[in-house]
Amino acid sequence: MLNISDDLIEPYEEVEFSQGLVTGWTGSAQAVDIRADGAVPHLLFDRALFRRLMTNLLTNAAKHAGPDAKVTVSFDREVSGGISMSVEDDGPGVNPALLPGFREPFKRGPSLPKVKMDGVGLGLWIVDQIAKAHECKCEIASALGECFRVTLRIPAFRVHERHELSRVTGSGI
Repeated sequence: MLNISDDLIEPYEEVEFSQGLVTGWTGSAQAVDIRADGAVPHLLFDRALFRRLMTNLLTNAAKHAGPDAKVTVSFDREVSGGISMSVEDDGPGVNPALLPGFREPFKRGPSLPKVKMDGVGLGLWIVDQIAKAHECKCEIASALGECFRVTLRIPAFRVHERHELSRVTGSGI
């Protein structure tokens, strides 16, 4: 089990920070849209682990969706008072039968032709471990020819102090 700290983070800023890291590591110029349903609350979440989770998700999108894919990070309020945070790309997707294996260490998704793939298959396993440590539910969804989406369902006790989202970005990763 991971030891976590409860930092009060502003998720929009943390996504932008992580996006900057991914741009530096991958050299990718993919557009990332950050969207919210009105207000984005602060979250009680370990800052370093949130950044690790987000960089893993954005790096996966950059590697697996292809250079022309669009990546969207969205925040939506849930009836429970929690937040769902999704990272979705519009790449080629994967066979749904492969999805359960992505929660296991050292499982990699299929590579796109002519895309150099590095890594050992730990990204989504790490995301799942961070989600569990924060009592969040992690859902992975895809289908062939459709998007690949990872949704983190963040419980209400981790949601604090709303503030308005003032912009939507289209900068690259």
